[in-house]
Amino acid sequence: MIMTSDPFTQNVLPIPSFPICITAISQQQAEQMAQSAPPLKQAMIYHNALAIFAVHHYLSCLGFEPDLQATEFQDPLQRYLLNSADVLLPGIGAIECCPVLPHQSQVRIPAETWGDRLVYIAVEIDLTTHQATLLGFVDRINPNTEDIPLTALRGVDQLLDVLHTAKPIHISLQHWWSEQFGSGWAALKELFSPIPALNAYRSSERLALAQQMREFLEPQFVDRVGGYQVIELSSESSIVLVLQAKTSSDPEFELSIEAMPGLNQTYLPDQLKLAILDPDRVELLMARTQHKNRHLQLEFAGSTGDSVIVELSLDTVEFECSITL
Repeated sequence: MIMTSDPFTQNVLPIPSFPICITAISQQQAEQMAQSAPPLKQAMIYHNALAIFAVHHYLSCLGFEPDLQATEFQDPLQRYLLNSADVLLPGIGAIECCPVLPHQSQVRIPAETWGDRLVYIAVEIDLTTHQATLLGFVDRINPNTEDIPLTALRGVDQLLDVLHTAKPIHISLQHWWSEQFGSGWAALKELFSPIPALNAYRSSERLALAQQMREFLEPQFVDRVGGYQVIELSSESSIVLVLQAKTSSDPEFELSIEAMPGLNQTYLPDQLKLAILDPDRVELLMARTQHKNRHLQLEFAGSTGDSVIVELSLDTVEFECSITL
């Protein structure tokens, strides 16, 4: 619980919160991210980065393994085009980290993140005390305003229950056709794009990943939409999951789900299972790796409005998402 002699703060924050030390390393990393942006955006990016570091630390303390790489914030171009500070919990959903400066009575939840986050956590950034405090969170927002009073927050002591009861990540392919990706997914079109303006912001790792994926994929985007997500199984093992949809005849769709080795890896793990389930969790299709397999693929045909669940598992469920065609 925050304790202070300031009556304003006492009235605003009658909820459990969680303070975290802002380390010198965190500040240096945040400064490096901010310096690559135009001057007018540097303060926003700096505070967003510190909020992300604080939330990542807290989630790690709760026993989760947040993925900071497969997020909008890690793309330098997206970082200053969007006021977004996201952290991904694979198989659960994306969390927005919303910085609050000392003595502010509201937290701003950027409109571009509405409906695309599991929860929105308010993080007070106090550089004078070198402390980031998780003030609380909301899991539902008012679509008529970006500003939420701090008095409306739920205490961070309730966050664990929300995350444990969270539904799987949901994908609407209608959003993908409109080039709206989120929850850790990125557009295949951008990964393979030859446009120089995008190449200037693309890391060498992304270029290497695209080159490696060409062994399994022949990028075609005229009549289809596709997204990919890198799933970290451990510090040394990752999997690239690719989802593509193609229109065959209105309102029919052909859906392709593929799993392939992550960057600088040769094979998929043995006994990796890729499955498509119906909404009642009845298994419709399944493929499993044996020894030295490099590629798994499932294909499914459906109609507009149909829903399926994609599950990737290795002993336990590693990733799961529901898809609406």
